[in-house]
Amino acid sequence: DEINSLASQVAALNNRISSSNGADVESLRDQRGVLLTRLSQLAGVTVTERVDGPADVSIGQGLALVVGKDAFHVDVTTSLPSGMAAISIGGTDITSELTQGQVGGLLQVRDTVLPGYATRLDQMAYDLATRVNVLHTAGVDANGNPGGNFFVPPTGVAGAAAAFAVAPAVAADSRLVAGSSTTSAGDNQTARAIAGLRDARVMSGGT
Repeated sequence: DEINSLASQVAALNNRISSSNGADVESLRDQRGVLLTRLSQLAGVTVTERVDGPADVSIGQGLALVVGKDAFHVDVTTSLPSGMAAISIGGTDITSELTQGQVGGLLQVRDTVLPGYATRLDQMAYDLATRVNVLHTAGVDANGNPGGNFFVPPTGVAGAAAAFAVAPAVAADSRLVAGSSTTSAGDNQTARAIAGLRDARVMSGGT
């Protein structure tokens, strides 16, 4: 909305500059300069000033936002099936072209930074669940039986954080926790080995 408002104001000032016959041109240019600076802060636009006074503004990879006294409307629509907002002008999607300014920064966070965090969180959940399960299944539970999986085994890295959960059988019966490495009373070697993972190189392939 702010980009559209600024573009319309720039177009109106272009029109006034063209028809001013020299009166107050510098004042009008100054006003336009303030608007253009704000546009650049928002979306990193490119400005080309004509010899006869008007300033043309392009956005993204050269699509016209302002040409003389005419301003073109930037639209936001919902992309399916992702539900993400897409930015377009004249029916052309320019979302991936907006890499500068505040809008570019927000898109960078949405499309690169946050998915990167989500991927790392998935990797952490996968590594932790997998490594704990390896140690737990090698142990002995309170019934004297071999331990099962402590966590629900992840099917893969993608989605591992969302699926991270204690195995239902263990959650329902604490005697299935395999804290021992033998059937000897007082043996807590498996529990100690699992606790030791906090200081072990488990994540990202043991690095």
